[in-house]
Amino acid sequence: MTNLNDSEIIAAGGAVLTEGAGCLGHAADLLGADFTAAVRALAAPDSFALVVGVGKSGHIGRKLVASLLSTGHGASFLHPTDALHGDLGIVDHVTLAILLSHSGNTDELLTLIPMIRQFGVKSVLIANSRDCKLAPYVDWIVEIGRASCRERV
Repeated sequence: MTNLNDSEIIAAGGAVLTEGAGCLGHAADLLGADFTAAVRALAAPDSFALVVGVGKSGHIGRKLVASLLSTGHGASFLHPTDALHGDLGIVDHVTLAILLSHSGNTDELLTLIPMIRQFGVKSVLIANSRDCKLAPYVDWIVEIGRASCRERV
């Protein structure tokens, strides 16, 4: 980038934002009944959300929890490895598990979700596609679309 002039840097920044806007528009087009049900579960007066994710999804999950907490909503982040090594007790207080996985095929979440379900907790998966290994184990799927949304921009 150091060898680009100002207008080229601005054009590159604009292209990134335009691509991102196209991806968000595509994700908005995919919203449906599962999204509505998950929002209602999250908005319930006694709702307490447990957010679970690994890697980049885990980083996003921590930010989601911070946003929920800042709005007065009960929420906690749980790393799947920690859950499998003694921290699963928090699920006693959870009404909704929010699983974040780009592919929907994350081994750690596949191991963890049956344990969460034993507590009778509703669950929503936010992933790029409904066609994934985690799909049969969750109540709702919020599909955000494939990373290759560039064609839509």
